[in-house]
This record gives sequence, structure tokens and C-alpha cells, in this order.
Amino acid sequence: MAAPGNSVMLSSLLRKQLSSFLNIVGMQQCAALCLTDDALAPLVWTQSFPTEVLQRQTLPAERRLKQSGNQRPPLRLFAVPVGDRPDGQGLTGVLELAAEGLQHFLKNEAEIQKLSEELLERYQELHVLYDVIDDVSAVFDENEICRIILSKAVNSIGVDFGMVVLKGDAGEEVRCKESNRQGTRAYNEDDGRSCVRDVIATGKHIVLERKSETIPSVLAVPIKVESATIGAVLLMAKLDEGMFTSGDRISLTALAGYLGVAVNTARLVAEARDVERLRNEIEFARQIQQSLLPDRVPTFARLDAAAACLPSERVGGDLFGFVRLDARTWALAVADVAGHGLGAAFIMASLRSILRSEAKPGISAANILKNSNNLLNEDTQKNDVFATVFMGVYSEETNSINYSNAGHPPGLLWKAGEGRFCDLDRGGVVLGLFENETYEEDTVRLDPGDVFVLYTDGIPEAKRDDGVMYEQHRLREAIRTHAAMPAGDILKAILESVEFFRDGARQRDDVTILVFKSR
Repeated sequence: MAAPGNSVMLSSLLRKQLSSFLNIVGMQQCAALCLTDDALAPLVWTQSFPTEVLQRQTLPAERRLKQSGNQRPPLRLFAVPVGDRPDGQGLTGVLELAAEGLQHFLKNEAEIQKLSEELLERYQELHVLYDVIDDVSAVFDENEICRIILSKAVNSIGVDFGMVVLKGDAGEEVRCKESNRQGTRAYNEDDGRSCVRDVIATGKHIVLERKSETIPSVLAVPIKVESATIGAVLLMAKLDEGMFTSGDRISLTALAGYLGVAVNTARLVAEARDVERLRNEIEFARQIQQSLLPDRVPTFARLDAAAACLPSERVGGDLFGFVRLDARTWALAVADVAGHGLGAAFIMASLRSILRSEAKPGISAANILKNSNNLLNEDTQKNDVFATVFMGVYSEETNSINYSNAGHPPGLLWKAGEGRFCDLDRGGVVLGLFENETYEEDTVRLDPGDVFVLYTDGIPEAKRDDGVMYEQHRLREAIRTHAAMPAGDILKAILESVEFFRDGARQRDDVTILVFKSR
């Protein structure tokens, strides 16, 4: 039989197993058996056992059975003879036999109970982790992520105080703190700072037992992203005033692991947003930059002209343009601002305005550059930005170009009648670095069939993947080979030559080219 209630918790299955086992042993050994707790409350017994004997001062033959765990009280097994068996004869053997079997059942029950408790702990850990994932999945603010996960850790593990520390540029930064409203003591976060520093430095957890009323138990685990430690989670003072268990450490490590994933994801999202915002700004700058370039080439009476500007993936500083000075005179320029990005685009826009403002009737190319240099220097002297410029003043009346070159790749003039190139390189230093610079100039006459080419360094510095550059000698060959063609066809042939040379390599710089063919 089984007692309806008692202080020792036995599962219904175990009670049936123990009752069946005791009945079998009792029938075989002609004995009545009873299992009690330490206070003699019957737990399981055979039907023939006289339970009233447990109230007497002199107890029947007895054997004590250990329960699993040092803190649990032992069970007591009693036996009395049944039938013809003499009183007490052989009961020691019966008790040993029965105790051995009962111990086996109790051990199995303890193992099952322990496994059940572990499964329950794992379930609770998974439940907390699922809650965290659900709460954090749409959050991309680092501090809010830390607050949500720390709150879950403080409440699920049951502590007075917790905090999350992440590594920053200036060292460890406390991102959030949490105090459990059930907690009765206030703890100084400095009490755990040394633990946090050690955890971040070593990447290993720390567990410290409670020393006194003012020195609580501590559990600190690292926050990791892949193999790198980016911070730590600290918990102090369990509410039950006990030690942190291995289960607590496993639970907090799981939460810290997800915290690291969530924080890293938030940072990647922030970086992606920054990249996307920068990409949009660059694209906007490129659109503005392209809008500042001429949408068509002017029609000249004695020149066939073509122009192209092919931007690279980046925002660059290439510029070309034409300004009509009078009925038969034009100013023309090709420029390249050093560097790439938004800064170069801004300087390019500023340079365009300066050159147009200085291109006035009767002025020479050298003076345009001189005046423009001083104006541009006011904008660039603090950041050492500069620009190369080829400036020309073309006269339709004389079919000649007065030019000055401020550090730009030389203009190439193919003299068709002579079968040779002239380099138009007279001038001076780049614009924007030094004040009050002077520039040399020269004037060249264009004869019928001559080809005049202006370009930026995106052409001679075009590279293949092996690092070899296109260089000026290939440009000269492309011009010479196609010099008999119209200006548009010469320009197309040059660009095709550069593209063929690159052999699929990425265009690393803006490419700008102007081709003039004298009639």
C-alpha cells in the first residue's frame, strides 16, 4: 500500500514500482515490509505489515536507505516475519535484499528527476532567449538592445543588480544598468568594474561567491562577436542570497551571445545606412557635377569639335567648358581637381565659376590663369587642394589658340602637313597652392588637317589589372592613326583604344577629352 500524503515526494510511478517490488520480496521471503521517512511516516508497505508497530518504543528490524543528494534525509525500511517464519529469524537478509532493490529504484528516480530538472532549466533558458529574440529582432539601437537583454537576465536569473559594458574608443563604456525591484540592497557598480575589466581582457567568465553583506556574489561573462570580446555582462547578488550556479552561467552566456550578435547586427545596419546615405550624396554630387558640364560643343566656323567626359564610379573633379568672349573669340578650358569625392566636386564647381568670371574679352590665357589662381587659393589654402588647368583663347579670325598650361597634361597638336606632334606645355604651376603666380603663354596657328587634343590624366593613367598604364605614347599613336577622320570619329577611336587597352579593368578615374580638327 502507499500512504496518501507525507513529507517525502515520490512520483506515482515510483510508488507503484516500490509497492510491487516489496510485495514480491515479502511473498518470497515470508516477511512484511514497510518503507517510511525519517520521522516514521509510512510511504509504501505490504498489506500484511502492521503499521501500528511503528508507534511502539521497540521497533521491528530496520535498514536505512540513502536518498540522492546529501541534504535529503534517509528513508527507513522495516521488516516483520509472516506465517511460520520464527520472529526475527533471517530478517537481516530480507532487509538487505529489499534495500538493494529499493536503492536501485530510488537511484533511477533521482536520475530521472535530475534530468527533468535540467530539461526544465533548458526550456526556461530557451523561453527567455526566444523572448529576447522577439523583443530585440526589430531594434537597431545598441543601448536599447543592451537594456532589453539585461532586464531579461536580471529578472530571469534573479539578482539585485546588473550592468552591460561595451568596449568603446575611450575604453569600457557602461551602456545600461538594471536594479531588480525585489532587491533590498544598493550595490556600487564599481564593485564589479574590476571583474568586468578582467572578463574583457581574458574573454573568460568570472564567478565569485558572496563574502559578506556588502560584498555580494558576482557573475560576469564576456560578450563576443566571433572570437573578439566586445564587452561583458555583470550580475551581482542573487535574490536568494545563494551562489550563482552553472545553469546561471549557461543562461547568461546564451543571453550575452545573442547580445553580441544583436549589437554587431545593429552596427552593420548603421554602417550600411551610412554607406547608403553617402552613396546617395555621391550620386547627387555626380548629377550636379554633370549638369555643370556643357551639354553640347559649340559650332566653330573653322573647327570641327567633339568632347566627352566619362565619370568613374567616384565623384571626381574633371571639368571642361567654353565661354564666348566676342563674336569671333572663345575661351576654352580643361581642368582636373586633385583628388576625388565630394570635396573635389565642390572645388570643381568653385573653379568653374572662377574661370568663367575671369574669361573676359581681350584677356589672355595667362592672365585668366593668374587671376583664377589667386581667387582659388583663397578657397584651398587651408587644405592643400589644387587643380590643373589648360586654358586657351581661340580666335576664329586667325584660326589660332593662345594658351597657358597650369600643370595640366600638355595639349597635343598634330601638324598634319609636317607629320609631327607639338606639345603645348608653356605655362606654370598648378592653381590653388601658391599666391601671385605668373604664367607663360604661347600662340599656335591651326592649319587645315591639324588635330588639337586636350585631355585629363584619366587617359594616360588608365591601367590594366597588371598595373601597366596606357601612357601618352599610345594616345599619340591613336591620334596619328586616325588624324584623317572627323573630330567625332577621332575621339571615338581614342576612347576605344583606351577601353581595349584596359581589357576589362575598372575605370579608376574620370576621363575627359576634347578633339578639334582644323578645316
